[in-house]
Amino acid sequence: TNVRGWFGAKKDWHSSQASAGAEWIDVDTTTLTGAGQIDGAIGRHVLWLAGTQIDGEVPGKSAGAGKADSALGVGPMGALTVQPIEALDLTASVAQRTRFPTLKERFSSAFGAMEPNPGLGAERSTNLSFDATVRPIRNLRVDLGVFDSEVRDLVIKVPLNAQLSQWQNGGRARFYGLEAAVRSRPTKWIEVWGGWAAMKMRRVDQDPPNDVIAYRPDQKATLALTI
Repeated sequence: TNVRGWFGAKKDWHSSQASAGAEWIDVDTTTLTGAGQIDGAIGRHVLWLAGTQIDGEVPGKSAGAGKADSALGVGPMGALTVQPIEALDLTASVAQRTRFPTLKERFSSAFGAMEPNPGLGAERSTNLSFDATVRPIRNLRVDLGVFDSEVRDLVIKVPLNAQLSQWQNGGRARFYGLEAAVRSRPTKWIEVWGGWAAMKMRRVDQDPPNDVIAYRPDQKATLALTI
C-alpha cells in the first residue's frame, strides 16, 4: 500500500484597458492545490486507488475592477484497475473537479465589448472514464479511453445587448467523447507522445438548437517530444 501527496501553487496576473486613456485594470490571484491518495493491490491482478484534491483560490490586489471572493474546491476521486494479462490494464475511474475562471474571463472588457464579472464562480464537474492501456512491445504504450463529464455552473458568454456580452455561470452541460494516445521511447534519451480526442459538448438545461456551446473544439490533437 502506498500513500502519496502533492502540493502546488500558481500565481496569475491580469492587466488591461477598456480603451486608450482609460484606467488600467490590474488584478492577481493565487491558487493553492493539495492532493493526497492511497493505493494498493487486491491479489495479483487488481489495483485500487482513492484520494482527494483540494483547490483554494485567494484573490490578491485589485485596481480598477471589483474583487473576486476566495473560493474552495474539493475533488474526491477513485479508480479500479484490472490486469487480466501483463500487457493490458483496464481502468474505471470517477472524480470530482473544480475549475476556477481565468482572470481574463472575470475582468477583461475586450475593448468595450465585454462587461467584467468579478464575482464569476467556479465550474464543477463529475467525471467518469473507462480506459485501456496496451503495451504490445517494449518501449511502446497505447492508451484508449471513453469519458463523460457532467458540468455544473458552466462558464459561458451571455449577450447583455447588441454590443455587450458577459461571462456568466450559465447552467449545466455534458462533455463526452473518446481519446487515444501513443507513447514510445525509441532511444534512452528521447520519448515521443501523441494524443487525439473527439468530443461532444451540449448544455443539458437547454433544448436544441440553444444547447450548442460556442467556442469549444470538437476535436483536439497533441504531440510532444521529450529529450
